[in-house]
Amino acid sequence: MQLPSDTVTALQTMIDNDSGLRAQLASATSPEQAAAILADAVQAKASQQAASMDDSQLDAVSGGLISLQDQFRGLPMSDLIGGPLNSAVDAQARLAAATSAFIAQMGFKF
Repeated sequence: MQLPSDTVTALQTMIDNDSGLRAQLASATSPEQAAAILADAVQAKASQQAASMDDSQLDAVSGGLISLQDQFRGLPMSDLIGGPLNSAVDAQARLAAATSAFIAQMGFKF
């Protein structure tokens, strides 16, 4: 797997600016261990950055708080709910017709 060049640059900058991380990576005994150390460092850095943001910065990144009702506003509920229900009804009708045709074909008379 090849990482995008901007990701590689960001990781290299992070490693260059953190001597403790460089030492941990140098002591890794396998590529998998080095990857795990780097992943932990990235996660810790992301947590630090998120913790240091104030509410206005978080709103700018997340788009602000959106209520649950607002998240569903504008969705075509009749299509989302009614469509599958109509399909189920149609399937049941086709099943009943197929059953009736099978019984008639087998020679049963009503």
